[in-house]
Amino acid sequence: MSTTPSTDEQLEARVEAYRRTLRQEIGLEQHEVRHFKRPYERPFPLVEQATTTIVYCGLTTTHEEITLGVLERLGYRAQRLPIPDHQALAIGKEFCNRAQCNPTYYTVGNLLKFLFELRRQGLPDEEIENSYALFWGADCGPCRMGMYEADLRKALKGAGFPNFRIVNLDIAHGLDIHQESVGFQMPPIAFLHLAKAAMAADAINDLACQIRPYELNPGKTDAVLEEARQSLRAAIRDGSSIVAALRRIKKKFSQIGVDYLRVKPRVKVTGEFFLKHSEGDSNHKLMRWLEEEGAEVMLDLVGAWFEYMIWLNELKVKDRLWVKPDKQGMEGANPWLVWAGLRLGKAAYEALYTFYRSLLNFKPQALPPMGRLDRYSEGYYEKRLIAGEGHLEVTKHIWMTLHAKAHMMITVKPFGCMPSTISDGVQAKVVTDLADAIFVPIETTGDGEVLVKSRVQMKLQEAKEKTREEMERVLGGYGVTLEEVRAFARKHPELSNAMRRLPHQPGLVSTAANFAADIARRMGHRQGHIAGWPKARRGAS
Repeated sequence: MSTTPSTDEQLEARVEAYRRTLRQEIGLEQHEVRHFKRPYERPFPLVEQATTTIVYCGLTTTHEEITLGVLERLGYRAQRLPIPDHQALAIGKEFCNRAQCNPTYYTVGNLLKFLFELRRQGLPDEEIENSYALFWGADCGPCRMGMYEADLRKALKGAGFPNFRIVNLDIAHGLDIHQESVGFQMPPIAFLHLAKAAMAADAINDLACQIRPYELNPGKTDAVLEEARQSLRAAIRDGSSIVAALRRIKKKFSQIGVDYLRVKPRVKVTGEFFLKHSEGDSNHKLMRWLEEEGAEVMLDLVGAWFEYMIWLNELKVKDRLWVKPDKQGMEGANPWLVWAGLRLGKAAYEALYTFYRSLLNFKPQALPPMGRLDRYSEGYYEKRLIAGEGHLEVTKHIWMTLHAKAHMMITVKPFGCMPSTISDGVQAKVVTDLADAIFVPIETTGDGEVLVKSRVQMKLQEAKEKTREEMERVLGGYGVTLEEVRAFARKHPELSNAMRRLPHQPGLVSTAANFAADIARRMGHRQGHIAGWPKARRGAS
């Protein structure tokens, strides 16, 4: 048999020889495979717990303040970081990677700003690293949030704090704790306390948003809100009754004088999680600015996101109920038991929040109806597209308009946020199908404040006009004047109690219109023809 190489083999040999020559010329004569290894991270042993202060940020002031009580109850020294501002953004952009969304820059920069201030006060870097640790939320999926931790560690190293300790709370998998980092642990009961803290914070935050635009003495609502925060923080920290604290808070809020005949549009604010809850420069102080512009703001509840997480996991499990279990996916777990557990957890969560609302006269808004929002997604958004808030931005808009919850909806997002950008594309169809819907998408990068607020003001003017027309329809329909309504309300001050839950007239949105309709009925006027909120026109799905 001939051993002469074939033409193809000769060609391959010549190519390989040429490849070796080129690799030698550029210094790659030896190809070495180097797998990625997680960089060394300083452990957080139990003995350092007593001397370490846990710092964190990222939620509303109310949620962060009440959550302090949970950490203090567990025996930790805890401290809130300041609300992120433009200086934090600048620091974040300096030390983080390029092309990140601004929640990364604001939160990372806010931590570095805090550490730089400690350094400026004379604390050595080593003492700062020994005395503080960050409690940090993490997640994965089709979002840059999965890269936040890497950016944070890169920034800390670049700023001179390579050994600063970070405790990660992975939203999907719990605390990232290994054997050498047991200085921060949360037993299961702690998550129940966190849930209670979030519910109570949602309730009093929403109360403040409903009362503040109508207060007679500016600043009174904020003073009561701060008192409520400290009362709930102390109740959770000391293990005393949250129920008793909420009853005291109800009494305090009821003492605020209000004028519910101020005609103001209701504006729903939703969007990316960090920005829709932010109270600082990251969203141009949007909520307080809207109130200054004459609007009543309807916030998104933090608890609504937990409700969505439960619903989403329930959806995933329901897809597997009639599928034979295997070692992958469900990891051998019985999907029927998982589904039942999720249903039970959801019912318990909703029941507890409803109980807290009952202590506050059911005035705080309820959790969004996930089943109804699920149905509204048909023909608009694939509900199994789980990035960010999924279908919620779209379906909340439909729900708000169809059920007369708000005159206008604003979605706020960071630059280049993929999930919210997808939702904005779908909103074009929603606005076409829903008559008289007012929708404003806002993308923030830390600048462009004048442009953002100008766009909102144009749409807000439309909402104000709708609110005035709505009030005129009510007065005309009942055959009563605004002066007569106001005079009757003055004679019956109990009707203007800040904690009174106003009846919702079908088709009416604003607080003033619903209040006027209720007063007119109490005055004995019969309802004539009131043109309600225009019915939605839904196109073919």
